Amino acid sequence: MANNQACVFCGGAPTAKNKEHPIPQWAIEATGDPNRVVNITTNLVTGEIRRFAFDQLVLPACTACNEKWGKLEAKAKYLVGKLQSGDGLDRSELSMLLDWLDKVRVGTWLAMRIHSATPIEPSFYIERRVASADRMLSVVRVSDGQGLRLLGTGQPLFVLMPSCFCLQFNDLFIFNASTNFLFSKDAGWPYPHKMDWVTGDERVATAQMSPGTHLLANPSLMVPSKDTVLEFLPLEEVPAIYQVVGDTQSPSGLSELWDTEWIRAHTLDREKGLGVPISTMEATAEFMTESDLFKSTVSPHPSGITGTLWTLQTLRTQIYAARLELERFGKNEFIEACIGYNERTEELLS
Repeated sequence: MANNQACVFCGGAPTAKNKEHPIPQWAIEATGDPNRVVNITTNLVTGEIRRFAFDQLVLPACTACNEKWGKLEAKAKYLVGKLQSGDGLDRSELSMLLDWLDKVRVGTWLAMRIHSATPIEPSFYIERRVASADRMLSVVRVSDGQGLRLLGTGQPLFVLMPSCFCLQFNDLFIFNASTNFLFSKDAGWPYPHKMDWVTGDERVATAQMSPGTHLLANPSLMVPSKDTVLEFLPLEEVPAIYQVVGDTQSPSGLSELWDTEWIRAHTLDREKGLGVPISTMEATAEFMTESDLFKSTVSPHPSGITGTLWTLQTLRTQIYAARLELERFGKNEFIEACIGYNERTEELLS
């Protein structure tokens, strides 16, 4: 069972023990009664639905870790407010918002693992996962939204791998996905053409890397098709932001793959390996300039329908990320079973 005594940030035994709300307290308080009880996840052993008050969903943390990451919360609250007002975010602000979404998504995943009684120990905690893998977001604004919801986090596939979720924060639906090399290939960056687990350790992988094309293609997740949510929310109305996270500082020698003129020209933060955010709209993809701004999109649907559509997109993106895992590492019956569960849930919602 997942260690429920480890610091949610560093994964160690908490020093000067504190408590962290994986779903931020400011978001809980801004969306209704902090003591309201909601369905959080399903116990994978008993099938019991676990219900908690949002305010009671807490995880252990070191005081120093909590204070460090609390600074990000203050910035995120400001950025979410800008999106609610229809104001735009520049590329540095988007990187910060993506950091926050990494924090919330992984913190929520750790909480789900504990309360779903999964027998698998987590291989990372928040500190190791923030800004460590390709990531994207899309933000839709509705006219009638109220409340706080986590879409897709109760799925066994999310409990297995926290690749994608959607957060409703009153009138905003914030869709977020992240996993290793999710769209590096489409973005022209180095990507693995073959990966293997280190013998006897399915937490450490080796990769045979391709240098990448150094050409920007349309990232694949948001390409419209007949079986995607974008059939209902057209692509030109739902811009998305993609950010490649590269291994620019690797001591292994692989960092030379990222040390090219093209990669350097399209890197926002070389120390962290963050690529310049890519904006997709009207079936095109472009690197953001310093003056470009990303804004939330107004949904043509009420919050109920919008929530269902983004739940479907979340389920499908979780499946997409899981199938990437199968392509890279081969057959895994547990992942395949979780994909099947997502597909059945999708059928019920469609």
